[in-house]
Amino acid sequence: MGCIFSRKFLATIMVMFVLTGIAGGIFVYEATRDLPDIGDVKSVIKTQTTHIYAADGTLITRLFQENRTIVPLKDISPTIQKAVISVEDQRYYQHRGVDYIRIIGALIKDVRQMDTAQGGSTITQQYVKNAYFSPEKTVSRKLREAFLATKLERTYKKEEILEKYLNTIYFGSGAYGIEAAAQSYFGVPASKLNLEQSALLAGMIKAPESYNPYKNPEGAVKRRDLVIGLMIDQGYADEKEAGIAKERPLALQPRQRSYQGIAPYFTEWVKTELKELGYDEKAIYSQGFRIHTTLDPKIQESSELAWKKYLPSSTDPDVALVSIEPKSGAVRAMVGGKDFARQKFNIAAQWPGRQPGSAFKPFTLTAALMEGVSPDDGYEASSPKIFKVAGSANWKVHNSSGESGAGYMDLRRATAWSVNVVYAGLIMKIGANNVVKVAKDLGITSKLEANPAITLGGLERGVTPLEMANAYATLANGGKHNKAYGVDKITTAQGELIYKHKAEPEQVVDKAVAYLVTEALRGVIQSGTGRRAAIGRPSAGKTGTSQDYVDAWFCGYTPDLATAVWVGYLREPGDPPKPMKNVHGIRVSGGSFPAQIWAAHMKRALKDVREHSFDKPPRGSFSQIQMCDETNLLSTEWCPKTSYHIFVRKYKPSNVKTCNVHQPIPLPDLIGLTQDEAIKKLTELKLGHTLVNKPFAGPPGQVFEQSPAAGTEVRKEAIIALSISTGGDVITEDGNGTVVPNVIGLAIDTAVDELEARGFVVTGEYRLSNEPQNQVIGQRPPAGFIAEPGANITIVISGESGKVIMPDVRGKSEARARDILESKGFEITTYSDSNKESFEKYGAGNISKQEPKARARIERGAKVVLYVTT
Repeated sequence: MGCIFSRKFLATIMVMFVLTGIAGGIFVYEATRDLPDIGDVKSVIKTQTTHIYAADGTLITRLFQENRTIVPLKDISPTIQKAVISVEDQRYYQHRGVDYIRIIGALIKDVRQMDTAQGGSTITQQYVKNAYFSPEKTVSRKLREAFLATKLERTYKKEEILEKYLNTIYFGSGAYGIEAAAQSYFGVPASKLNLEQSALLAGMIKAPESYNPYKNPEGAVKRRDLVIGLMIDQGYADEKEAGIAKERPLALQPRQRSYQGIAPYFTEWVKTELKELGYDEKAIYSQGFRIHTTLDPKIQESSELAWKKYLPSSTDPDVALVSIEPKSGAVRAMVGGKDFARQKFNIAAQWPGRQPGSAFKPFTLTAALMEGVSPDDGYEASSPKIFKVAGSANWKVHNSSGESGAGYMDLRRATAWSVNVVYAGLIMKIGANNVVKVAKDLGITSKLEANPAITLGGLERGVTPLEMANAYATLANGGKHNKAYGVDKITTAQGELIYKHKAEPEQVVDKAVAYLVTEALRGVIQSGTGRRAAIGRPSAGKTGTSQDYVDAWFCGYTPDLATAVWVGYLREPGDPPKPMKNVHGIRVSGGSFPAQIWAAHMKRALKDVREHSFDKPPRGSFSQIQMCDETNLLSTEWCPKTSYHIFVRKYKPSNVKTCNVHQPIPLPDLIGLTQDEAIKKLTELKLGHTLVNKPFAGPPGQVFEQSPAAGTEVRKEAIIALSISTGGDVITEDGNGTVVPNVIGLAIDTAVDELEARGFVVTGEYRLSNEPQNQVIGQRPPAGFIAEPGANITIVISGESGKVIMPDVRGKSEARARDILESKGFEITTYSDSNKESFEKYGAGNISKQEPKARARIERGAKVVLYVTT
């Protein structure tokens, strides 16, 4: 009976063992079937960090989902390899993927604690866990991990597995892999890690956040020193070296909460360009591309320093700037705003654009030259002027800031002084459609409406600085357009070239046309609204100011670099525009801060670039025709002003008519008329005059002589000399009169010298005209007028309207000085001058000193300080 029981018991035990074995086998089979395929580490890791480089190889920024850069073992410091082995897997080179002794010890602890919190994983198992499995801790996962680790050890060498492990492990602070960790914490490559740095990073593997040196420096140091001790025990470090390492501080580089790089706005634009090239955002952030761009760090630095020099305050207007190399289209610098952390919107390249103001006029000039217009052609400049627009309301055009202009003005002068009325007349002649086409060809990509107002920058959507810089770069390149680009080439993380920019230059504007436009734009800087943009080398450009000082531009170029600068306040959609009428005490126009920023940037950016002149077109590209400056028709002897007008031969007009507007004017008999009657007759005939007062027996104020004589045929604006009788001696009633001389046509200084020599006080006002700059074009009272000594004579000078000449009031009484200055709108402040020398020189109660000084060229209504002797 007992034997039978024993056999049954043994049989039961055997069945249980068999069933347990079968169940265990089934469990192991199920746990280990469908194991992941072990491949190269690069096929396992889902993401790598993309690096963006400047043209000189400087790292601009990194883009990543996981900040990781894979490096071979030869580029990983042996010290970090030893440190990791010391703390994570001391028997790494003895086991075959699974350290059974370590696992058994860990399992015993798990059973005792009724938990699976203990780990006995080798480096190989850790790699398998990180690369192939979820982080859950279960028996099933442990089995699968062990099987796969064993398979991995049979397939790869220990060094290869260690390389895979070090490239996948997480080190905290967003750093995946040893290269990213070395760069993030110490700013060095993994190949340069020393003992204390290696020990710190190796110690973090167990708990990256707990031992993060930024968050827990004390805990990180203790852990580091523990690792150094383990390295001594295993012969990986000597005690002397270890002792020195333990004494050293952490020496971390400043923590980077976000990596913006040296040109964040440029980076944002490059990402947009990458998408246009077919790379989606996922690929850009995960494929580990090496993107080589066109950015020049020195030129970028120059752009940043330039705006900070003039508009440094956070309350100042925003600034955007783009610099492009004309011969290639490469974008060398981009400023999309003053603070990327505060404002992510890239003003330089993103929509909506801004109104360009008169910076759009060069496109009208370009189109006009292609329609057979000469830059020497004259147009009416007087403001305001009303133009009839087909199918629309009449268009009333004012010159900027109320400048009136004077008569006809050629396009060169009108460009230099940005005369709106002239350009309005020009676009009405050539058609807005032609301007739209030229602007598009040059590089403007915004939607443009064929509305005459575009010549003054009145656009529906506006433009970006990137577009404007690209269009001006086309003019700088002799009319040959290169599309602006920022991505030069792309390689994979392994160095395989997958994209290379291919230049496709297109001659969109004749070289001779571009040259004439450039010559006109050089005048803007030399003597026009852009004088503050002068940089001491051949350069051309144009100012632009939108309505009510909301936007201000300066766009310009040299043969080597084209740059567009915009200044204004960024506003949210729906917000009203914010004018710039009081920024550091001035109204911001294109000729102020934008021109100054442009000049400061270009001077520094081109400091090491040899000066070049603009290329001239081939000989024979131009033709000249003598024409009437008012009608732009073939001249006759009766045209008041004629000159040779230059045309691009390719677009030279044919069948130009002869001027029939200007006919000979028979000179009437003026003798016997009073001075006023004679002047009236001459004015009606559009003839000028000079007056000379002479003693004569006839009634005072009567014309007794004229030259040329009556009946002579003269042309419009001819000057007729009239002799006016004084009835005896040339004197006033009190005997103190002086004849006012004719100073029209004289240079300003010569005219002032002559008038002051006769005892007159001279004030001056500037007005736009086609005459040479700083030449007198008018005077009040006229020549021949008999005025008292010390009388105020006002001269009108050719130049920028709105400016006036400061008169010399020294020696005048305070009351007299005030009369003279207040009549011209000056704001006067007086101070006492008790200096003895001043008293002796000027007498009591008279003006001894003035600020600004006499003959200074100042704004109308400016503040004047007078010092009165006491």
